[in-house]
Amino acid sequence: MIFKKFNWIFFVILLAGSLWHCSNQVIRENREFGISAQELKNRLDTNADFLLLDVRTADEYYAGHIEKARLFPAKDIFLNVNQLPKNQDIILYCSDGKRSLLVSRHLRENGFLRVRRIDGGLKFWTWSLVK
Repeated sequence: MIFKKFNWIFFVILLAGSLWHCSNQVIRENREFGISAQELKNRLDTNADFLLLDVRTADEYYAGHIEKARLFPAKDIFLNVNQLPKNQDIILYCSDGKRSLLVSRHLRENGFLRVRRIDGGLKFWTWSLVK
């Protein structure tokens, strides 16, 4: 009985530690590679030179996307990473920030050092979308 309690306590501690590590990693990545929707808006307004990629599906993109965004679904980026320029700033977004986080990790692992993503995705974009 004591052994079962010990296993349960050990499992809970291990799970809590894993969750803490994962959430800290996301916080670190957001700090280092995330930008706010307002920062993206400022860059768009000043015509800064960067590539804006919408990594959602085609249906999501055509339902409404940020002006100047190019559709490049996450699944396609994973298969065609060599089609992107390594010498240009790239900003990614999706609906809630999860897909863009995965894609930004993949791009960085493949040598793309100038990749950023919108924290929280489109749900924090308060300006109009193009349809």
